Amino acid sequence: MQISNARCEERISVAPMMGYTNRHARFLIRLMTQYTVLYTEMITAQAIVYNRNRASLLSYNECEDPLILQIGGADPALLGQAIRSLPLDSMYREINFNMGCPSQRVQSGCFGAALMKDKERARLCLKAMQDNTDKPITVKCRIGVDACEGEVFFYPFVEMLSELGIQKIIIHARKAYLDGLDPKQNRSVPPLNYDFVYRVKKVFPHLTIVINGGIDCDAIGHHLSLVDGVMIGRAAFNDMLRLAYVDTNFFDRSKKPLDLKQIVSSYLTYIHKELAHDVPLRSLLKPIFNLYKGRKGVKLIRQQLQDIFQLAVTDQKKSLHMLETCVLD
Repeated sequence: MQISNARCEERISVAPMMGYTNRHARFLIRLMTQYTVLYTEMITAQAIVYNRNRASLLSYNECEDPLILQIGGADPALLGQAIRSLPLDSMYREINFNMGCPSQRVQSGCFGAALMKDKERARLCLKAMQDNTDKPITVKCRIGVDACEGEVFFYPFVEMLSELGIQKIIIHARKAYLDGLDPKQNRSVPPLNYDFVYRVKKVFPHLTIVINGGIDCDAIGHHLSLVDGVMIGRAAFNDMLRLAYVDTNFFDRSKKPLDLKQIVSSYLTYIHKELAHDVPLRSLLKPIFNLYKGRKGVKLIRQQLQDIFQLAVTDQKKSLHMLETCVLD
């Protein structure tokens, strides 16, 4: 299911999300849409360099292409080393640098959104990555951080990125508050300001501007009329089956989307394949929970899936049989 370069323009993508966009979830998404660009969860430079399980952290399925790796960090030398540590034949089309995450763990390392307030360190980090790969380096950020906001803050930040040769910026249309709000609150409390992102595109027409933040599938067309791309976050998982219509609606109207039973049947085949490689069933089950939102009998199915999820700890064979009966009935 590899996709040619001609299809790789990032008009629509699914955001990198910790605990969500692992390779199993990405495989499931790819069953529904071949054109949507996928991102890994954020992986820190430290994990890439020092984690003994880095091969697992960086793993993917060939069908995920086009796929982009998101990396986090604030140490230029370590980021450069992490980029050099990536397999030369990796399928990642680009390396995306996280400058938008507001979590306390990320702040303690002075990266993510906190790095937006230290332009010189950000510049050194980006330059270190560029010096160690021929692949494009892109940035995902917020429209502001704490008291740093508005054109007077953000435009010089974008100019710095442009001068480095960064061609694509993914902008979450909310400020990040590093003191007083947790990551969940930072996804909903700061007001969305889509108009600000639209203005950024007008001021920097030579850059590829992708908008992110609180966007559902119904709003994709409107945003695409004003910026270059749309990144969907949790909406992709809150009603996952909507992704099955993205290709038909925005890329190839002749393509007929798979129905729920076809998607689940293909994913069950994938589950059997992964189980043969000793992948725990529980990690394979999580992505399908959100497939049934809004469907008839969703409460019963989700309860059955939860029971199967719990049973998988003690009786994987029985739980797998229950799964097949539940989702294909």
